[in-house]
Parts: sequence; C-alpha cells; structure tokens
Amino acid sequence: MPSGHRHEPPDPGQPVFFLDRGLGRHIIANAIRARGFEAFPMADVYPGGQDLCLPDPEWIRRADREGWVVISKDKAVLRDHADVLAAVGWRSTTIGAVIHSRVSV
Repeated sequence: MPSGHRHEPPDPGQPVFFLDRGLGRHIIANAIRARGFEAFPMADVYPGGQDLCLPDPEWIRRADREGWVVISKDKAVLRDHADVLAAVGWRSTTIGAVIHSRVSV
C-alpha cells in the first residue's frame, strides 16, 4: 500500500489491522490474514525505512484517520503518547502484549 493514500477496506464492517514496527512484517500479519482480515505491517505502510524513523504520533493519527485497529507490544506508546491517544479517542487493553484499538463510542 503506497504511503499517504487512504485505504478503503472492501468490507467496512470488518476491522483492518495496523501492526506497529515491533511486531515485524510476516508472522502476525499472516496469522491475521489467515483468519480473513486485512493486516498492514508498519513497514508496508511506510516503506523504504520510513517506519524506522517515523514519530509515533504520526502513525497514531493516520491509523485513527484510516479507522485501523492498531496492535503494538510497545508499552512506551501508551506511556509517552497518552495525550495523542486521548485526542484521537483510543482505548487500550492489555492482553499479553499491549494492544491498542480505536473504539467508536
């Protein structure tokens, strides 16, 4: 998926998952896809090494605009960016690793 383009999911009722850089590109994404969902590793959304230097608030805001469910194991996202998460209306849940998801309320 080209960086900067809004993604339109084929079924707006199905969640689309965005995987933070710490989760890699293949294993988790492929497991999600095997269950019939779309999954975008950060390196695919921000190619060419952009994912390595992208500030967290930028991808958090984009994930919110896109309506993606974000999965991350980086606890620093919650700790260091609570203001951004609150501004975009995210809730977070801990299940083993840290999982962040945008929830419409």
